[in-house]
Amino acid sequence: MTQNSMIRLNATNAEKVNQLFAFLKSNTYLMDENIRTKSGLANQLLGDYLSILIQKWSDDPKLMYSDFKKQLINKKVADRNKEVIKLEHGNRDLLNMIFYLLMDTNQSIVRRDMRSYEKLDSMYHAGNAQNEIYAALANLVKQDNQELFKKLSKKGKGLL
Repeated sequence: MTQNSMIRLNATNAEKVNQLFAFLKSNTYLMDENIRTKSGLANQLLGDYLSILIQKWSDDPKLMYSDFKKQLINKKVADRNKEVIKLEHGNRDLLNMIFYLLMDTNQSIVRRDMRSYEKLDSMYHAGNAQNEIYAALANLVKQDNQELFKKLSKKGKGLL
């Protein structure tokens, strides 16, 4: 059930809603739900924004709105997003290394060296076998990623 309440937008916000609505009409896949009207779009955005604001104030009742707005609009958010993407790629690389190590473990089992784990050293200390394995695996993963990027670029799909 909806409740009718008249909310008037200033000219700047009305133009922003018009621009966003036109953009989303031609890119419907960007929204989880199909937005059919400008009013529906405004309600979706306002609902999401109010939920975020209510949660922020629940977490920190003394948070000034001006500080919240700075956090929300801060250009460093893009930098944080890049950092998160970098961390995700790092995690993917580590998972790839794990897969390679699993393949090597299978070979160890075939060679019947079941206690090889007792001979392991830290992979972060230079000069030992584990460090050399880690470096080789990191290099292999890097090469795999470069090949994947080349394939995706050739197919026109861009980055992951």
